[in-house]
Amino acid sequence: MNPEPLSHFSHLDVIPNMLAGGAFLGAITFVFVYARYADWRATRPGKALMYWVIAFAALILMNTIHLATGRYPGIEFVRIVVYLSLGLAIWRLVWTLVMILRKGRPITLETFLVRKKDTE
Repeated sequence: MNPEPLSHFSHLDVIPNMLAGGAFLGAITFVFVYARYADWRATRPGKALMYWVIAFAALILMNTIHLATGRYPGIEFVRIVVYLSLGLAIWRLVWTLVMILRKGRPITLETFLVRKKDTE
């Protein structure tokens, strides 16, 4: 499939492109600061959070590039890798949360709906 021509972009497209780029810079800054100053490998939540933010940063970068250029050759393969990484990372985060919750009270519908303050 041929790439889309850039003529379909308007001047207003600059705003979401800049916002997406800014979100990517924020995510990648988090990754570098977290990697440098936190012992993120020490705990399962730390690892799960790092993997999710890296995958999220990749998603935002992919989106920003797509917003700026339109379709490009191989975008389908890039999307498969990025969405697979994001899906695995978020499910790892969910699994880690469930494992943490299981160490406390048993997980029931009530434990998800009732705040701790309500039970004390």
